[in-house]
Amino acid sequence: MNSNYSAQEKNFATALLHNLWKYLLLAASIVATVKIIFFGFDIDEQYAVSMAYRLVQGDRMFLEMWEPHQTSAFFSAAFLWLYMQLFHTLKYSVLFLRIVGVVTQLLISILTYRTFRKFVTENTAFVIAVFYYNIIPKNSTVPDFSNMLLWFSTLVFLSFLEFSLNRGTSARRPAFFLIAAGVSTSLLVLSYPTCIFVVLPGCIGIWLLSAAGNRLKNLLIYLGTCGVCGLGWLAYFLCHMSFRQFLDGLSEMLTDGSHDVRLLGKLKDNLSCLGVSSCC
Repeated sequence: MNSNYSAQEKNFATALLHNLWKYLLLAASIVATVKIIFFGFDIDEQYAVSMAYRLVQGDRMFLEMWEPHQTSAFFSAAFLWLYMQLFHTLKYSVLFLRIVGVVTQLLISILTYRTFRKFVTENTAFVIAVFYYNIIPKNSTVPDFSNMLLWFSTLVFLSFLEFSLNRGTSARRPAFFLIAAGVSTSLLVLSYPTCIFVVLPGCIGIWLLSAAGNRLKNLLIYLGTCGVCGLGWLAYFLCHMSFRQFLDGLSEMLTDGSHDVRLLGKLKDNLSCLGVSSCC
């Protein structure tokens, strides 16, 4: 009996030492999380929270709101509205939104681990997931446009990656990941409107990865999902403004003084970057 206990203790100690580096990474991540929730601060945090609050209070995009990142306010606004409904106060609401950001980052990190685990070792997938969890664009986890840009671009990437891994299986699984990619792309565009250029390389990737007989169908699934989401948001905007007002508001947002490169200029710059990358 004693020999069995000794063997078990030895195996436990060996497993603990073997995985010690994982526990250290997790512990460091927990410390970093506590720090960023309670002590993190960035000037854009005020900007994101104020836009969300204005949206909850009834201000309308492109009419009363003129911020260049106003379309990214939907994420924080949804959780801020929920918080106000539950607690009837704004006290500690910023702390709540930071926690929402941390939980979102954690969930996407878990999805990253599950996806990469399918074609790399467990340890490699773990390192990638922990590394991703600890990446934040700014010194705040409040769901602002920069964090949302990271989250939704990652979801687009993971969706296309899953599509490439499942394209030889039954028709439902590839279609599901194409729909997920379309929804993620739509949310990405709302987070940062010029990310609409992501659609073009996405379509090229779908075309190259799909079997000859499925190319058009897969493209239609992806573009159709993007289109349905886009029409849904357009309908939301047109509920409180005319189409002309929407176009004027969109134009003003894209030509904001802090983002004064016009749409054609942005397209030219993106195409130039693609050309340079191709030459390299």
